[in-house]
This record gives sequence, C-alpha cells and structure tokens, in this order.
Amino acid sequence: MLREFTRFVQSIFPAIDPGNARAFIKAQFEYAPVWPDLFATHLPPKICQGDILAPITFIVQASDGTYGEWSGPGLLLSHSCDVDEGDYVCFAACRRFEEYRTVSFVGDLLKNTIFRLFYVRGVPTIGDTVVDFDVTQTTRRSLIMQGVETSSIRRLASFTDYGYWLLVAKMTVHSLRPPAPNEIREVSRPALATRAAAVCRELAALAAYLVRGRG
Repeated sequence: MLREFTRFVQSIFPAIDPGNARAFIKAQFEYAPVWPDLFATHLPPKICQGDILAPITFIVQASDGTYGEWSGPGLLLSHSCDVDEGDYVCFAACRRFEEYRTVSFVGDLLKNTIFRLFYVRGVPTIGDTVVDFDVTQTTRRSLIMQGVETSSIRRLASFTDYGYWLLVAKMTVHSLRPPAPNEIREVSRPALATRAAAVCRELAALAAYLVRGRG
C-alpha cells in the first residue's frame, strides 16, 4: 500500500519539469509586466497570501554562526486561511533590487530563472524588489494583526490574480520540484524486535477500542 501511494503521488504531484517551469517563468518576465499587471490598485479587505507588509523582523544567522536582526518588508508565504485562523504566519524577506544590481547572476535574476529569488518590478511604495524564499521568519499571527490595526505594520501591496499565480509558480518550482536524479532515499527496514513492539502497541490499542469503544 505504501509503495502504491508513493507511485500515485509521484504521478500527479508535483507535475513540474524544472526546465519547462524555468522557460515559462522566463517568458512571463520577458513580457516585462508593469506594476498594474502584478499589484492591485486597492488593497483587498483582508490580508492575503503574497501581501507585502512592513516592517517584519527577521532573525538572520551570519556565516560565523551568530544571529542578528533585520527589519524590512516581508512577503506573506502562509495561506490566506492561516491568516484567519492560524497561530503563526510566515514571511519571506524582501530586499531592494539595488542590493543585487552588481551580482554576477543579475541577468538570470531579472528573468526570474533563479528559483529561490523572485524579482518583482515596481512594488508600490518600495520599488523594484527581490523576494528571498530562503530567508523566512515565522511570527505570531495575532501580533501581525495587532500591528496592522494600530498602523505599526503597514500593508504595502497585494497581488492581482496574475501576480499571485506568478508567485505560486515561483514558490512551487522552488520548494516542490521533483527530486534530482542523484537524490537517494533509503527504505524502512526496522529490526524484528521493533516490528514486534509496533504490533504489540497496535494490538493493545485495538483491545482498548473493543472494550471501551475508543482508543
């Protein structure tokens, strides 16, 4: 059953070829969408996935192992439902494009073919921005909502449908693309004693259910 399930998931998800995804995203940004294509002219009533808020404080680890803080805009990675009901929400750091202008891969960055970085032109109030999906911060949802209500945290931008689906495409190819050909995963081969202990636990739970009607 586990093997069949694994094969089933492999066949339907993620159905993404990195080469095709890279070409598709590149084509979208060669069209050079302007900010009205990507961002709503009026913020929707509720905070949505992909909204950019500021300031968000990120705890960042330096190369020497020490930790520091950086505060700036953050793009909401959590699903909109988690904004309504979850305890925590997650943000990705948004940096000014100027910080990347002289990097060797700036051409690929502008074409959005680097999966971990999302280049977005003309973000309202902050300009050209690079979202780094590898620099994230989880924070209390209630504190974010409180900050928005008191205006200590501002909603800077919210995507249109087109902008949102570009974001989803970037997030998917970054986090959910198929494994590399050289990736090796081992199967589960527990020892006899471990398997016997698991059987005993399951039998005990089954007996409890038969006697009390619950686990």
